[in-house]
Amino acid sequence: MIDFVQGGSRRHSDHRQSKASEEAAIEPQDESLQAPTARKPRRRRTRKPAVQRDAPSPTSRAKVAITTRFRQGTADALRRASLERKLRGETLHSQQDIIEQAVQAWLTGNERRRRHSDVSSET
Repeated sequence: MIDFVQGGSRRHSDHRQSKASEEAAIEPQDESLQAPTARKPRRRRTRKPAVQRDAPSPTSRAKVAITTRFRQGTADALRRASLERKLRGETLHSQQDIIEQAVQAWLTGNERRRRHSDVSSET
């Protein structure tokens, strides 16, 4: 290009060289900056098999969310008991199941005590 400005003549081979050097100056030298020439195949999502859950019994009622906080030791023991039950293959192994069973047992025992104290106070 300088030859042209200075009035010199350019040969056909010189034109190819200068064009190649101009393109090299424009394109980035680092291959990581260049656009990829071949597209990578897209990863396909595979569906996980549906977890088969036990059908709720006709006597069961809808669950209600209750939030509670436990001491660290209690939470650790609950987590451990849940895992042990799961490893033994028990159907009721979740932390929810364990808490529900414990509260039901407590309520049943508390109800008996209340009835007993009501009967005692009447006599």
